[in-house]
Amino acid sequence: MLENLLKFLEAGLAPQERSGFGIQPGELYNPVYRVHNVSKVWFSGSKGMAPILGYWDIRGLAESIRLLLHYTGTEFKDERYECGDAPDYNRDSWFSVKFTLGLDFPNLPYYIDGDIKITQSLAIMHHIARKHDLYGSTEDEKVRIDLAVNQIVDWRTKFTKLCYSSAFENVKPGYLKEAKSILQQFSDFLGDRKYVAGDKISFVDFMLFEYLDQHKIFDASLLEPHDNLKVNLQKGLRNYLPLMHTENLTNSRHVPSTTKWLASNE
Repeated sequence: MLENLLKFLEAGLAPQERSGFGIQPGELYNPVYRVHNVSKVWFSGSKGMAPILGYWDIRGLAESIRLLLHYTGTEFKDERYECGDAPDYNRDSWFSVKFTLGLDFPNLPYYIDGDIKITQSLAIMHHIARKHDLYGSTEDEKVRIDLAVNQIVDWRTKFTKLCYSSAFENVKPGYLKEAKSILQQFSDFLGDRKYVAGDKISFVDFMLFEYLDQHKIFDASLLEPHDNLKVNLQKGLRNYLPLMHTENLTNSRHVPSTTKWLASNE
């Protein structure tokens, strides 16, 4: 099963992309953001209109949120906005509705759940985590979660800057050196814990999985020295990603509950 999922992850990448992306200068969509791209799915909830998650039709800032929503069994509409091709990269699909949704700070991603309307990816993650008790129980757990979240955001910023750089091939070696240091720190931080916070899963585990997955595609050798990070990634491939591709996802009963998921990993 794991082998098949790994093949799926790489299926959307051309050979030159799998060996380091082969990005063309100025290309808006980096291949690393395309891999989990699935068709739009409308989850029709029994208690009225389902929440809406809006973002570009890429992984970007929304993939961790999508994983978290699927994991919690949340019925939602995955609203994806397409960006045009080079050289104009037309974004009218989003700009035409940007100021019509009643958002206090119109931006992508956004999350609309009834009267609750949120922008900023971390604010959305925090909201979902609080709702489903995925933000730690003790002060020590919450501190570890907050620390890891901010470190991942810093890491994401560095990686995104590389991926969108017009001098990609020139700056890639420097980033690879820095990435090795970052991964070593995360490996040390995780230690022999089952999850980032300890024995209990939290929303930051979905963020960590997403960026470990991206870096495995970017350069698989980066993860080789870190058995605990590879275990974290494999756990995600077995348990997070399949939820996004389960057939007939029109009813939340097809999505394993948190209790069942945890029981399967004891």
